[in-house]
Formats: sequence, structure tokens, C-alpha cells
Amino acid sequence: MKKVYLASSFAYTDKTKTEERKMTMEIFQRHLNMLGFEVYNPSQLKIENAWDYSMYDWGNLVFQEDKKALDECDFVVFISYGKENNSGSVWEVGYAYALGKKIIMVSMNENSPESLMVIHSCRACLKGFEAFLSYDFESMPETKIDCVES
Repeated sequence: MKKVYLASSFAYTDKTKTEERKMTMEIFQRHLNMLGFEVYNPSQLKIENAWDYSMYDWGNLVFQEDKKALDECDFVVFISYGKENNSGSVWEVGYAYALGKKIIMVSMNENSPESLMVIHSCRACLKGFEAFLSYDFESMPETKIDCVES
């Protein structure tokens, strides 16, 4: 079974936005599971006894788990919100690219252009959830979208 790393920005000071983004990740995860993929969703990571660690040490444990999942995955699906993406999710894409992983970006915010660095690292750039649903994850065709700032 192929493994997928599901990358996205999901931690915000706005708790409603955080829950919306986590729910979006779960919807993507369910679809990928239905296609027969094993999905690592970092928003579901729980560090045992997390309150026993300093923020720095807890962050290192999260980093190590996410890095291990990226090392082991076959490809990455990046749910992107353009310039709203945080440095953690963009780091995941860069690290996956450096490992030679295929990256499928799904651009979810039509009002926010995507980073050219991210676009050029992706095998496919899809515009919206419908494009994600219809993408052929067996042949993984290369496809780019026009989602850059003019």
C-alpha cells in the first residue's frame, strides 16, 4: 500500500479556522483512504505526555515524527492556501522535493497566489477540491495551473 503525507497549514490562533482546516484535511484523508492509500495526517499526531515537555522539546518530537513520515511516504498531497501557508507546511514540501518525492499541490484559495518555488517543486498543481477528486493518482500526470501573481 502506498503511503501519502498530507501537508497543510492547520494551526492558527483562530480556533475556528484551525478546526475548519483540520476538517478539510480529514476530508482529503478519507478520499485518499478510499483510493487505497495509507495517509499520514500530521494534524492528528498526538505526542504522549506532551505537557511533560518544554515547547522546544515537544516541537522536536513533532519534527522527528513528521520527518520520519516524509522519509517513508511515496508522495505528498499539499493542501495549499497560497500566501497564507505557514513555514512548517512549506518546509515539508521543500524537504519532500529534496527527497525526490512526487508532490501534488491542491490550491484552495483562488484569491491568493501560490509561491513559484512551491509550484516548480510540484508534479501537479490542481485548482480546488473538485480537481483533487478527479486527479488520477495511479498515473500521476504532470499538470500545472495558473495560480501566480501577475
